[in-house]
Amino acid sequence: MLARAGSTRELDAVAAVVAACRPPVLVLGRGSNLLVADRGFPGLVLVLDGDFEQIDVRDDAVRAGGAVLLPVLARRAAAAGRTGLEFYVGIPGSVGGGAHERGWPRAGDP
Repeated sequence: MLARAGSTRELDAVAAVVAACRPPVLVLGRGSNLLVADRGFPGLVLVLDGDFEQIDVRDDAVRAGGAVLLPVLARRAAAAGRTGLEFYVGIPGSVGGGAHERGWPRAGDP
């Protein structure tokens, strides 16, 4: 089963169903590091989009939703004069996946 959530309201609705039915849940980013068995996934696959694809650049911070592509974040931050995210321009995947899988490596990390 596949569910898409484009807002916190929609995500809350999915969370309510998950709490009631207790299926295994897989939050799918962009699938850049994903292998699926031929038999599929026996539960709910959740994809974030919509509001979770937003980037907010302010004077003191860059804020990005979990569905934002890492290269897009790196380019938007650089365009706004922010540094430190250049490393992510070449990494496929999303902010949420990067935080989960990679633990936010920095340029120069082994």
